[in-house]
Amino acid sequence: MQSELMYPFLENFLNSYESIDIEKIYSYSLNNKIPAVDKSVGEVLRFLVQLKNPENILELGCGAGVATKYLLFSDKIKLTAVDYNADRLGKAKEHFSPSDNVEFVFDKAENFLNKTEDYYDFVFVDTIKREYPGIWHMIRRKLKNNALVIFDDILLYGYTLFEDAEIPGRYIQSVKELRNFINEIKCRYPSNSSVIPIGNGLLLINHEKC
Repeated sequence: MQSELMYPFLENFLNSYESIDIEKIYSYSLNNKIPAVDKSVGEVLRFLVQLKNPENILELGCGAGVATKYLLFSDKIKLTAVDYNADRLGKAKEHFSPSDNVEFVFDKAENFLNKTEDYYDFVFVDTIKREYPGIWHMIRRKLKNNALVIFDDILLYGYTLFEDAEIPGRYIQSVKELRNFINEIKCRYPSNSSVIPIGNGLLLINHEKC
């Protein structure tokens, strides 16, 4: 999705790097208007997975599987991908084979987090933006020590940086929720969180248990 935070030529430059074969899933998502991470964001995800070397990844809001493809960097990874859109989830399943070690779950993020007994060392969240604060407080109970949690589209087309009067009415409530969420994270995890202005913004939290 086009970001207002970067010049288009810079977005094109970053999106030109492809470390994996992503074109089939990516093109399908664009052609069918299914939300998908930019390729530049996907490359960041892939690199962070390689860096953190997690064993158990949770993806909330997998769409047709674009980010899933980047997250499945190693065949040693167990990945659970959750989405509440049956059509998108079905298409995501078609893009992966049983040997890919990924489980697709049809459920709302909150319902899944209430039910799961697993603990995760890497979580990627790309769901309804105004629900991010509530999802975060639920995720915290399911994290291993030093787990990395990433929230996508945290700057919401750059609107979180705009004056309220400049924000389209349909986004204003989500913007307020995201602003409060960013402030909460930056206050609570000042040295263990970061906002990266790539795509529509990534919020990274390295969660250390007390």
